[in-house]
Amino acid sequence: GMSIETAELQSSDFFAIPDDCDLLILNGPNMDITEKMYVAMTDYINKGGKMLVAVDYSQNNVTEKYDRLNQLLNQMNVNADPLFIYENDPGYQRNGYPSDSNVTVANAFTSYSSDFALHCSNARSISEISSDNSGITVIPALLTSNTAYALALHHYGKPVDNGILNSGTHYAAIYSGNENNNAEMFVFGTLNFTSDTYISAYGTN
Repeated sequence: GMSIETAELQSSDFFAIPDDCDLLILNGPNMDITEKMYVAMTDYINKGGKMLVAVDYSQNNVTEKYDRLNQLLNQMNVNADPLFIYENDPGYQRNGYPSDSNVTVANAFTSYSSDFALHCSNARSISEISSDNSGITVIPALLTSNTAYALALHHYGKPVDNGILNSGTHYAAIYSGNENNNAEMFVFGTLNFTSDTYISAYGTN
């Protein structure tokens, strides 16, 4: 309906990105990308590629650190943290659940949504990192309250001892753009915006 031609790229030793790819979507990986994928995606970004990456924090990936994926994201000064967003503000929580909350849309992206607050579930903290990469602009897109926690969890899904790394505003999505090669990337810490199951149940949010 949107006149978009799609292709599913299998994770294998033969992984390759088509030359005419306008947008590469990496949606919900429960394990790290392969070395072959990392090399291909790095080349794609260096040539000005556009990516949408979405990864949540669930029992399926609680111990996954996404080392190679973060090496890729770090080239755009972004990191998918091994931290779970725990919303403390009752005004942001949905039905009293800290893991099921609203996030606010940053001012730079209010034109993308008709709602000021969007539904965010099982979110992984997405952060900006400092690096020597020049020409990169990083803009938070979806924000928690200023009293949310970022929790380190063990494989049972419970906080580790002293697992609260910081309290404050955390990001459930970040945009990054490189003015040197026009590469762009949105990184989401929740699958609410890219999951067929979620969209069929709740709509396009």
